[in-house]
Amino acid sequence: MIRVLLFLIFTQFVIASDLEAPKWIFQSGDERYIYGVGSAKKMDSLAKQLRIASILARANLSENIGVEIESKFTKEHTQKGKEMNYSISQTSSHLLRYAFIKDRWISKNGELFILMAIDRGDIR
Repeated sequence: MIRVLLFLIFTQFVIASDLEAPKWIFQSGDERYIYGVGSAKKMDSLAKQLRIASILARANLSENIGVEIESKFTKEHTQKGKEMNYSISQTSSHLLRYAFIKDRWISKNGELFILMAIDRGDIR
Protein backbone atom coordinates (compact mmCIF):
# COMPACT_ATOMS: atom_id res chain seq x y z
CA MET A 1 0.00 0.00 0.00
CA ILE A 2 2.79 2.41 0.91
CA ARG A 3 4.61 1.47 -2.31
CA VAL A 4 1.51 2.34 -4.36
CA LEU A 5 1.12 5.65 -2.55
CA LEU A 6 4.78 6.56 -3.12
CA PHE A 7 4.45 5.60 -6.79
CA LEU A 8 1.40 7.86 -7.18
CA ILE A 9 3.19 10.78 -5.52
CA PHE A 10 6.26 10.20 -7.73
CA THR A 11 4.06 9.98 -10.84
CA GLN A 12 2.32 13.26 -10.03
CA PHE A 13 5.69 14.97 -9.48
CA VAL A 14 7.07 13.72 -12.78
CA ILE A 15 3.89 14.62 -14.67
CA ALA A 16 4.00 18.15 -13.28
CA SER A 17 7.69 18.66 -14.04
CA ASP A 18 8.02 16.89 -17.40
CA LEU A 19 4.91 16.82 -19.54
CA GLU A 20 6.96 15.57 -22.50
CA ALA A 21 8.07 12.42 -20.65
CA PRO A 22 7.60 9.18 -22.59
CA LYS A 23 4.47 7.18 -21.85
CA TRP A 24 6.48 4.16 -20.63
CA ILE A 25 7.62 6.02 -17.50
CA PHE A 26 4.07 5.99 -16.18
CA GLN A 27 2.59 2.94 -17.84
CA SER A 28 4.63 0.26 -19.52
CA GLY A 29 3.24 -3.01 -20.67
CA ASP A 30 2.29 -4.98 -23.72
CA GLU A 31 1.72 -8.55 -24.78
CA ARG A 32 5.32 -9.28 -25.76
CA TYR A 33 7.46 -7.87 -22.93
CA ILE A 34 7.58 -7.49 -19.17
CA TYR A 35 9.10 -4.16 -18.15
CA GLY A 36 10.93 -2.55 -15.27
CA VAL A 37 11.66 1.16 -14.89
CA GLY A 38 14.49 2.69 -12.90
CA SER A 39 15.79 6.22 -12.51
CA ALA A 40 18.77 8.10 -11.14
CA LYS A 41 19.14 11.79 -10.31
CA LYS A 42 21.62 13.89 -12.27
CA MET A 43 25.25 13.15 -11.33
CA ASP A 44 28.75 14.17 -12.36
CA SER A 45 29.22 10.83 -14.09
CA LEU A 46 26.72 9.67 -16.71
CA ALA A 47 28.19 6.16 -16.44
CA LYS A 48 27.42 6.05 -12.71
CA GLN A 49 23.95 7.47 -13.30
CA LEU A 50 23.29 4.83 -15.97
CA ARG A 51 24.53 2.06 -13.66
CA ILE A 52 22.24 3.15 -10.80
CA ALA A 53 19.19 3.56 -13.05
CA SER A 54 19.87 0.14 -14.61
CA ILE A 55 20.19 -1.55 -11.20
CA LEU A 56 16.87 -0.05 -10.10
CA ALA A 57 15.22 -1.00 -13.41
CA ARG A 58 16.45 -4.60 -13.01
CA ALA A 59 15.08 -4.69 -9.45
CA ASN A 60 11.71 -3.45 -10.68
CA LEU A 61 11.81 -5.93 -13.57
CA SER A 62 12.60 -8.77 -11.19
CA GLU A 63 9.56 -7.86 -9.08
CA ASN A 64 7.38 -7.79 -12.19
CA ILE A 65 8.71 -11.17 -13.38
CA GLY A 66 7.96 -12.63 -9.95
CA VAL A 67 4.39 -11.33 -10.16
CA GLU A 68 4.03 -12.77 -13.67
CA ILE A 69 5.33 -16.17 -12.64
CA GLU A 70 3.27 -16.21 -9.47
CA SER A 71 0.09 -15.40 -11.38
CA LYS A 72 0.79 -18.22 -13.85
CA PHE A 73 1.39 -20.76 -11.12
CA THR A 74 -1.14 -19.75 -8.48
CA LYS A 75 -2.50 -23.27 -8.24
CA GLU A 76 0.96 -24.80 -7.73
CA HIS A 77 1.86 -22.03 -5.26
CA THR A 78 -1.12 -22.98 -3.11
CA GLN A 79 -0.15 -26.65 -3.22
CA LYS A 80 3.59 -26.22 -2.61
CA GLY A 81 3.61 -23.32 -0.13
CA LYS A 82 7.03 -21.81 0.66
CA GLU A 83 8.84 -23.98 -1.86
CA MET A 84 7.08 -22.14 -4.70
CA ASN A 85 8.08 -18.74 -3.28
CA TYR A 86 11.70 -19.86 -3.45
CA SER A 87 11.20 -21.09 -7.00
CA ILE A 88 9.73 -17.77 -8.07
CA SER A 89 12.68 -15.84 -6.65
CA GLN A 90 15.21 -18.15 -8.25
CA THR A 91 13.48 -18.06 -11.62
CA SER A 92 13.16 -14.27 -11.77
CA SER A 93 16.79 -13.78 -10.76
CA HIS A 94 17.94 -16.36 -13.32
CA LEU A 95 15.94 -14.74 -16.14
CA LEU A 96 17.51 -11.31 -15.70
CA ARG A 97 20.35 -12.40 -17.98
CA TYR A 98 17.82 -12.05 -20.84
CA ALA A 99 16.92 -8.48 -19.85
CA PHE A 100 17.94 -5.56 -22.02
CA ILE A 101 17.59 -1.79 -22.05
CA LYS A 102 14.70 -1.03 -24.39
CA ASP A 103 14.69 2.74 -23.98
CA ARG A 104 16.13 5.60 -21.94
CA TRP A 105 15.17 9.21 -21.37
CA ILE A 106 16.71 12.19 -19.57
CA SER A 107 14.34 14.75 -18.05
CA LYS A 108 14.86 18.51 -18.11
CA ASN A 109 16.41 18.35 -14.64
CA GLY A 110 18.91 15.69 -15.76
CA GLU A 111 17.24 12.64 -14.18
CA LEU A 112 17.87 9.52 -16.22
CA PHE A 113 15.08 6.97 -16.72
CA ILE A 114 15.73 3.44 -17.99
CA LEU A 115 13.15 1.04 -19.45
CA MET A 116 14.40 -2.53 -18.97
CA ALA A 117 12.56 -5.33 -20.78
CA ILE A 118 12.44 -9.09 -21.08
CA ASP A 119 10.53 -11.04 -23.71
CA ARG A 120 7.64 -13.01 -22.17
CA GLY A 121 8.77 -15.94 -24.34
CA ASP A 122 11.95 -16.19 -22.27
CA ILE A 123 9.90 -16.93 -19.15
CA ARG A 124 9.21 -20.63 -18.86
